[in-house]
This record gives sequence, structure tokens and C-alpha cells, in this order.
Amino acid sequence: MRRSNVEGIVKSLSLNQTQSNVLQVERREHLSEQEFIKNYLNKGLPVIFSQEAANWACTKKWNFEFLKEKYPDDEFSLIDTTGLVEKNYDKSDGKDRPVLIDKIKASDFVEAMKRGEKIYLRFCPIMETHPELADDLDQTWLKKMRRCFLGISYQTFIGPTKRKTPLHAETTAFFYIMADGEKKWTLFSPTALSVLNPEPEGRGYNYTKIDLDKPDLSKYAGVNLVTRYTCNIKKGDILFVPAWMWHEVENIEDG
Repeated sequence: MRRSNVEGIVKSLSLNQTQSNVLQVERREHLSEQEFIKNYLNKGLPVIFSQEAANWACTKKWNFEFLKEKYPDDEFSLIDTTGLVEKNYDKSDGKDRPVLIDKIKASDFVEAMKRGEKIYLRFCPIMETHPELADDLDQTWLKKMRRCFLGISYQTFIGPTKRKTPLHAETTAFFYIMADGEKKWTLFSPTALSVLNPEPEGRGYNYTKIDLDKPDLSKYAGVNLVTRYTCNIKKGDILFVPAWMWHEVENIEDG
């Protein structure tokens, strides 16, 4: 984007800013399907279904001991994917594919976590290899709420506190079910694309190298003025994230 265009965007943001640009994601209890579709899905807004999954089997059963005892010999890959891993942990080779760092058994992974190792199972396929785990989710609720989605897939994230997935955006909307632990989310509208200055690499997702804690305003001019959403979700919460909404996720607890 030309510098003059960026300067125009920053000027417009400055003139229109009359209140804080940090908004809390709305937390709703007993949100109906109709209201969800009308006020959040159709408007492209995130929302927390507060404690909607508190009584689901996954929140009662899934934890590290469950993983170790139920699937001790299952092997999973520790994957570095360009743009989705913090700089301190990024060992990718820059090519347009994930890099398999290592394979680890579930029991060894849990023991490593207990020792304080900061390993992270991103995009873990455990629900593909063990489809019976889907029975621990309320499929009636999910089917009702996701009727406007295209297709169904499951991805599982298992990891320690203080790990973070940097700011990125994907093509699909999704529900994030917090089975255990706590995470902090920071989200930006897809309209923030030009300010977030994503890397032009033609991947199936967009990512940016911005450090939201200390943004370089010479490269990401105006990011301090753009509206962002934030929230912490805990065990039992379900977060809806619209398609192409930018999100950074930090583990506050092991989960």
C-alpha cells in the first residue's frame, strides 16, 4: 500500500476516535440461535457463550492426566507453521508448509509439560484419530449453532502457560471450546487488513509480524488507533470467532 494511503487512513482514524479503541467481547448467557445469527454471525462480531460448555463431558474429563492415561502411546507432531509461532520458537524454513519439528508420545508430552518445557501441540489431530471424543461435545448445540458454516472439522490445541499464537486470520468462522485452562484473546476486524500490513506470501491464511505489546508504528502506522476486541475465556466458555477476523491467542494457564 502506498505511504500516502496509509497516512490518510491514520488521519481518518485519529479524527474519528472519540472513545477507547479497546472493546470487551460481549459475554452472553443462554444466547439463542436466532439472536446469535442476527446479532453476531451476520454482523461479523465475536461473542462468548458464557459457560455454555460447563456441563459438557469434555470440560469434566479432558485434562493432561486424561490425555496421559487414555492415550499414552499416541504420537503427535510438534509443528512450526510460519506466521503462527512466536519468534523465540519459530524453527520453520520459510516455505509454504508446516515443518515437523519432532514427534512425541502423549505420555511423554505430559511429563515434559510437568517439567516446565514449553512445548505446544497446535492443530493436534487427536479428534481425527479418536472420533469418539466428539461424543464429549454437545453435538445438538453445535449442529444448531453452526448451521451457516461450510463443513465441519476439529482442531485441538494442547499446551502450557505463556505460549502464544501470533496475530493471524483464517478463511473460516469457528467456535473455540475451552475444555480446560484459560486463554487471552485479542481480535481485530478484517477491515484492519491494511493497517496490520500482512506478509504477502499467498498462504491459506494471513499473518502479520506485528508485536502488539510494542508495535513498530513506522511499519504498522495506525494500529494503536484501530478498534480491537479482547477477552479471557475460561473452562466451560465457548468463543465464536467470525471468518477472517484477526486473532492473537495467549495461554494464561496450561490447557
